[in-house]
Amino acid sequence: MTQPVRVGMLPQLYAATAPQVRGGGYIGPGMLGETRGHPAPARRTAVALDVGLARRLWDVTAAETAVRPDPS
Repeated sequence: MTQPVRVGMLPQLYAATAPQVRGGGYIGPGMLGETRGHPAPARRTAVALDVGLARRLWDVTAAETAVRPDPS
């Protein structure tokens, strides 16, 4: 919404492919209040850190897609 798709997709690609990004890291736009720019480490909002909300999102997604957790 605040930048072209070709730039807006870069944080996801970077997070998925850059060897220096570790599990649990959060990558987002790196400038202008973290709404524009190239990939950089970013802050998480309180909503993004809400474990209960994350569980509910997982449960709804799993139910809608028939995905089940790996039992191992």
